[in-house]
Amino acid sequence: MASSSGPTDSAAAEAPAIPTSESLIAAALVSGSITYEQSLLYRALSLYNSPGLPREFDSPVPDMHAAGDLFGEVDAKEATLSPGLVQQLAPYRARPSDPISVFNVPPAGAGVNAVTVAELTTTWKSQLVAGASARVWVKDSPNAAAQLAQHAADVARVWGAFPDYFTYPEADQPNVPSAAVNPDGAIDFYFVDVGDLDPRRPSCVINPTLPACRFGKDFGFAQRAA
Repeated sequence: MASSSGPTDSAAAEAPAIPTSESLIAAALVSGSITYEQSLLYRALSLYNSPGLPREFDSPVPDMHAAGDLFGEVDAKEATLSPGLVQQLAPYRARPSDPISVFNVPPAGAGVNAVTVAELTTTWKSQLVAGASARVWVKDSPNAAAQLAQHAADVARVWGAFPDYFTYPEADQPNVPSAAVNPDGAIDFYFVDVGDLDPRRPSCVINPTLPACRFGKDFGFAQRAA
């Protein structure tokens, strides 16, 4: 018996799938209509719905799972990339608390060659996690203290389970890029709102507007830092 909460498997199979920006960009790269460096930039723009992404690569289906692949690829090939592209990608690679980060500029000002310290509109608050080599960060707001307390408690609970499943992560390198952005060797956890995201269910690829196809603020990814 089919559930009434969403499309049936047969309906999902019959409806045309909506491609992600990643797949559209990959197809354009294969066809030769864009260069490899353009593909890297467009992949970064699509992750954060940034201005500057050509309309033909815009998709209503986000693929935040692609973030790890993109940033890992840029890290591995940075020495071979043009200085101009590395500069353009800097806002997407920086820690969220870094003034140049894409999280610190208004959407109208984000994107290609548009991020400057003068446009900085966001400050950050952080708190060390008791009993763990971790620090939690949130954007400053009237309830930032309450958010930090809740996030610190959540991270402490997960951190306490690490020995049962994983090895502890390596310590962070303090003061990189600055003491204000990274004051110590604790592992940093940034809680930011990247929008409502599709959880990659087949029915959501077809119709990302379904209520069950929204990630809210419960999705995240890890990005390597020096």
